[in-house]
Amino acid sequence: MHHVFISYAREDTPAVREIAGILHRQGIALWVDWNDIPVSVKWWEEATKAIHGADLFVVCESPHSMASEPCRRELDEAGKTHKAIVIVPLADRAPAEAAALVEQAVRALPAERRTQTAVTVSADAWVGQHRNRYILPERDLLRQGLALTRSGRFPLPPAALEYLREGRRRRRWWWLRLGAAIGGAVVIGLVLLMTMVLLSFGPDTVASHDNSLASFIGLAYDESADPYTELRHAALLAQQGTGSVLRNQLISALSATVPDESWTSDAGFAAFGASTVSGDPQAVPGGPDPRALTRSADGSVQIRTTGAQTVISYPGRSIALPPANVTAVSADGTWALVVTAQAAQLYSLPKGTRTTVALPAHSYTAAALNGGTAIVGTDDGRLLTFAVNRAPAVASWTARGTSAVTGIAVSGDGGLVAVSARSDGAVHLLTGERLEQRHALVGGVPGAMAFSPGGRFLAVGTSADVVVFDAATGLLANRLTGSVGAVRDLAWSSDGSRVWALAGPDRVVGWPWRKGRVVLDEPGRSFVDLLGPGNDGRLAVVGGDGTVTVLDPAGTQVLDRVTTGATGALSAAWSADGTAFAIGTADGIRIQPTSGTAATISTGCPVTGVALSPDAATVSSVCGRDLRQYDVASGRLVVTHTLRAAATTPLRTARDGRVFFGNAAGYVAVFPAGAPADAVQIGQTCGLAIAGVAVVPSGTAVLGAGDGANWCGLEVYRRGGGAWQTTYLPPTSGFGTRVQSVAITGEGTALAFGRSTGEIDVWQPGPAGGNLLAAGVYREAGAPVRGMAGTADGTRLVIATQDGLVESLPGCPYCQPVPDLARTADAIVTRARGLGLYNA
Repeated sequence: MHHVFISYAREDTPAVREIAGILHRQGIALWVDWNDIPVSVKWWEEATKAIHGADLFVVCESPHSMASEPCRRELDEAGKTHKAIVIVPLADRAPAEAAALVEQAVRALPAERRTQTAVTVSADAWVGQHRNRYILPERDLLRQGLALTRSGRFPLPPAALEYLREGRRRRRWWWLRLGAAIGGAVVIGLVLLMTMVLLSFGPDTVASHDNSLASFIGLAYDESADPYTELRHAALLAQQGTGSVLRNQLISALSATVPDESWTSDAGFAAFGASTVSGDPQAVPGGPDPRALTRSADGSVQIRTTGAQTVISYPGRSIALPPANVTAVSADGTWALVVTAQAAQLYSLPKGTRTTVALPAHSYTAAALNGGTAIVGTDDGRLLTFAVNRAPAVASWTARGTSAVTGIAVSGDGGLVAVSARSDGAVHLLTGERLEQRHALVGGVPGAMAFSPGGRFLAVGTSADVVVFDAATGLLANRLTGSVGAVRDLAWSSDGSRVWALAGPDRVVGWPWRKGRVVLDEPGRSFVDLLGPGNDGRLAVVGGDGTVTVLDPAGTQVLDRVTTGATGALSAAWSADGTAFAIGTADGIRIQPTSGTAATISTGCPVTGVALSPDAATVSSVCGRDLRQYDVASGRLVVTHTLRAAATTPLRTARDGRVFFGNAAGYVAVFPAGAPADAVQIGQTCGLAIAGVAVVPSGTAVLGAGDGANWCGLEVYRRGGGAWQTTYLPPTSGFGTRVQSVAITGEGTALAFGRSTGEIDVWQPGPAGGNLLAAGVYREAGAPVRGMAGTADGTRLVIATQDGLVESLPGCPYCQPVPDLARTADAIVTRARGLGLYNA
């Protein structure tokens, strides 16, 4: 394997030789084709092998290379295998400068890049030896490869994914055989000792590890380069071809969230102050130390520390004190805290009444106020809490490795406290009087922190970007990139739609961090399903308490709330004519007409799936292995049909009355309208249980998804020529990111997969008879996606999460042709240059 593959045009050989010579003297392994070999099968096999074995792909860019067919093919192959790509403009850089750029990129390659290369090369060898099971990955390579796929940061080509999947299967099979052998030996031994005892052992089951809470899924762009370089590279690729690989790379780059506002000041900025009329925070001029200024939420109370003194300023008065270690102001401005080496002074405002609290001798490194309760962090990783009438107490949480506490933030309602430590690499969300840990959020070395209005989200600054977490679930909601310099302070707009950062000594940066519009925000409420659209286009969100919220056809406004009286809802349905809802519970079905009296049909078993006929005359339900149909008016059981395999998804109904659902055998079952009959079974998602089913109103296209956790099981079925045709979709996320809901917008404008990590993958139909095309990824839900539905016109995608968020998103974020997407990328890069965020 080589560290670097250099792609160049023959006309540029002298300059490239000089660059390669410098890199070689620096000890960097290179692959460069110095032989003028004609483009042939043999040449391409060698070049492909070298590209797969390189950690970094370098493009020596010139007019000659851009016109070169071999260079284009090499770049395409690098894109297919997800290599880190560095473009060196030969016209703009001297050879020594170009070599330094490449060397810097090589030194910055993370260890995961080495793993990506090792797995790709080993997979190529496995394929070349006819998939010999004796050379499947084992031990470290398998462990590191699976960890790489779980992180989602460095994608692998399909052959490498298959290689890891087969290696994992072989390992599981080996452990099952070993377990069986050990079990057999134990049985024989016990029989010999106790001939009267007969033991039987059931087969072991291998549990799937769900790492969604304690980790995050990074964005798909290469972290060794800034997002603008990624956009520029992707646009360059798009200019050279329109294949699906180029499209995917372009969409991956466009999915990064970058700033739309930024400016600098020669005087620098100290921190953010009060919000302006527009609802955005105001940057306060001052020095580069974020501890130099703390303030209340409205900015009326401020504490500023200089080398000579600390001054508390509030309306009509100021208090001058000796320089403090750390300071804090409560959000409502009624308390101020000043901490020195051995004492803390709590001021009750506006009276200015002071209470002095003796503290253990320490170096205090961070402080916050939760109302009148002070929280201070020490240099050995501990937290102390105290109040006016309460002596200091040590909190239950301590930093790992006695690392100094670097930051403390308190949510607006005081229910959560976020703490970061210097070498811990995580943000800890604490709750309760003793500050016990709820989540550890991993997303880079943390710095400044700020809770959103309402406290649902937490923004964390790092050395290069801002990570936004859902505070309730601990899941990553977004990563905001493209700032310049380390993030020193953070603030939210008053409506929570924008995040602002002070980056470096003198820059303000602002991001619109959501692509959608929040329709409902009710933390603590759990949603069961999202239904519709009906004949009139309306949508409905069903909560676990049986309450139904009706949305307008655009999915952006609440029209009505219907209380069904059902408790512990397990499933839900809405008739196409909009006249009735059906809620499945632990022992029956609650029928709630939009006008009239509700009724309950007793089933005697949990109703895990329910469907209403288009006219609400009959209701179908799933109870265990039975599909039952009832007459709604009388509650009479019409017919029972025993299923071939248990249903594993909600039931979905087409306008002609057909009922669709997925089962445990990996098929989508289709029952005709009327009395249930033998189901037609279509597709099979690699034998995995179906996790979600969606159907277009006409019933001519069905989306079926396995859980997606094994790189298998995302399929679309189209009705054509009297038969169902299947299209396989390669998953875009890693192991453990289970599919939990699916949707089709309109009559198939776009298809969406909602995952346990809060990610939503969107695809669009490709050319007639061809594969589907990637159309973008949403990463802003912050919680498992429990329900999704597309609007009737296909323009919007509405999602409902596990923790009470309903959001309306563009139905297909990047459905435009590749040239249009490339122009969008160029426009983003041009804007970044105008804002001073990108100078290359």
